[in-house]
Amino acid sequence: MTPLRFQLLFLFFSVASHAGEVKTVTWPTKHAAPPAKLDEKNKNLLPLIRLGVNALPEATVMQMTFIGGTTMGIPKAKAQLLQQHVSRKYQQIIEDETFSKVPSALPYCFSGAKPRSGMASVYLPEKVNAKTQVILFLHGYGGSFTFYLKFLAEAFPDHVIICPAFGISCSYINSQYLQECVTAVSKELDIQLKKPLLIGLSAGGFGGFREYSRLPNAYSGFICMAAYPPQDVLGKTPRNGRIRLVAGAEEYFVGNRYVQRLENRIKYRTRNYASHFIPKQDHFFMLSAEDRTKKILLEWANELQAVD
Repeated sequence: MTPLRFQLLFLFFSVASHAGEVKTVTWPTKHAAPPAKLDEKNKNLLPLIRLGVNALPEATVMQMTFIGGTTMGIPKAKAQLLQQHVSRKYQQIIEDETFSKVPSALPYCFSGAKPRSGMASVYLPEKVNAKTQVILFLHGYGGSFTFYLKFLAEAFPDHVIICPAFGISCSYINSQYLQECVTAVSKELDIQLKKPLLIGLSAGGFGGFREYSRLPNAYSGFICMAAYPPQDVLGKTPRNGRIRLVAGAEEYFVGNRYVQRLENRIKYRTRNYASHFIPKQDHFFMLSAEDRTKKILLEWANELQAVD
């Protein structure tokens, strides 16, 4: 069998079958995100979004309007293409026996008051033990969408995947909240989980850089998706850290070489660093270059978790 046919076969089975299950894990906390807020231009949308996410299934809301894109100023043609990708992913969720039953985290993310409990959606493979690899995923702007968890379960069907919900952005996620989250999942499973691989998307990529720079020993490594190191972590990334970054080659911060300049500063301090810019892709490569993205993430996860 050729390598290409093997990769296609792997992707088919990882998409087509889910022998595992999804749990919603909660825990008491003082470290949840404050109530969701939008900027002045879009603040009038917030009551409508709250009404929608509380009254309708997430698949319906997302197929009608992509919440994460409502305030991004995306050009109309690109927004329509993005909506097609989102609708396709949610149609897969509707047809999936496991994921069609997953409670949405969006009502929690768009709460009008600061929650008194934490919340995470957790994918569990068929067999889980103390040796099972773990991923901790920080969501992008707009909340913790179910399609993030499904995407990761397709890419990592044998991992425990923890997707904590933290308001509408993980850009400044609280470290204590994340450690409480992992502890709560361990308690739920009655297993001491392995050190997670930290993955952050977009706003979660910024938050992931901050979290990994604060507590590198809590994670087997960090993968940043569709983001770059924020200024407040430059000079603070761990010297013995393991960091990877993937972005679309058509991202503005790649095209103007901003991220490449930041990379030079990261590499000077943290030598175990690598990046990949996917040709002809923009901010939403996770949807528009799905198979390619999964392959990159799987290769990096194997590298980073092998030394854990």
